[in-house]
This record gives sequence, C-alpha cells and structure tokens, in this order.
Amino acid sequence: MKRGAFTLVEVMLALAIVSIGLIAILGLLPTGLRSARDAADNTLSATIVQDTFSGLRTNNFHKAVLCDTCPPLPTQDLSAYDTIANPALRVFNYYDQDGFSTPQATAYYRVILDFQPQPPLELTRVTATVVWPAQAKNPVNSTIFTTQIARYR
Repeated sequence: MKRGAFTLVEVMLALAIVSIGLIAILGLLPTGLRSARDAADNTLSATIVQDTFSGLRTNNFHKAVLCDTCPPLPTQDLSAYDTIANPALRVFNYYDQDGFSTPQATAYYRVILDFQPQPPLELTRVTATVVWPAQAKNPVNSTIFTTQIARYR
C-alpha cells in the first residue's frame, strides 16, 4: 500500500517560500506606519493654519507671541497691529500633537506668521510656516501656507 505524503525537501521549500513572503510583508510595515504618521501630521498642520487664518479674519486670535523669547500673551487681537505701518510683524504660535495651543516648552508644531502689506490695497499677505517637531534646531518637516486678509473699516 502506497501512502501519499510530502517529502522533507518539499516541506522545507514551502517553508522557505512562506518565510520570504512574510519577511517582505513585515518589511513594508514600518514604511506604512511612517507614511500614515506623516499624512496625519500634514493634515493637522493644515488644519491648524486654517483655524489660524480663520481667527485672523474674525479678529479672534489667541496666545500669540511676538518672538521666540517673548512670553506668551493670554489674549491678543492682531487687528490692534497696524500691519501696513509695521510690515515686519512676525508672530509665533505653538501647538501640541493634538492641535491645541500650548506653551513653547511642550509644543510639537511651531507656526510662524509673517505679515506683508500689499499697498495700495487694504490687503495683507499672511504667510504661515508650520514646522515640526517644534523643539528641534533643524526641524525635518515644514509646510508653507499663504493667504490674503482684507482690512475692513
């Protein structure tokens, strides 16, 4: 009576093929996780800037500081600044990994707002540069957004 079975060589060959496939799949896992984290960071940075631009347009801008070394102000309305008379205005804001405003020491995102008046129009170009991680001397990620904000009388 003849029995059907796999030989040891066939079993070893099958295990080698399965092992190579698993190693290839596991090798893609860190790349996929890094891509997902980068996409989440980019999305959150865009959301932070959109909220900042909306706040500027409605004159409801909070916790802005005028320089890296200045202490944060509890509430600041940027409409009080005459960006046409003071074109060198630069504002720094700090946010945590969830997108909430935070002190500089615990920040993950740093948003740098640069204001450039557009004479003779009553427009100010606002450029927002988001960098992360905020505490790094040379942040590896940055995104730049620009908008025009009109001054209404």
